[in-house]
Amino acid sequence: MDLARIFENNKYMWDGQVYNSKEESNKVAKEYAAEKFEVWQIAEEEKHYVFTRREVEEVTVEGSSV
Repeated sequence: MDLARIFENNKYMWDGQVYNSKEESNKVAKEYAAEKFEVWQIAEEEKHYVFTRREVEEVTVEGSSV
């Protein structure tokens, strides 16, 4: 399985798990969605996969002050 895939011109990262049923992947997808991730699910060869993405809302840069 690819670690990342493009769906609708957006890059999604695979969560690294293989689910044996649609119900399993749906449960996990709902948990990701509750954490404000965009979720994409696919099924290949009777296995189910969850891909997620999330836009960066704020970037904090740490560094030493001069």
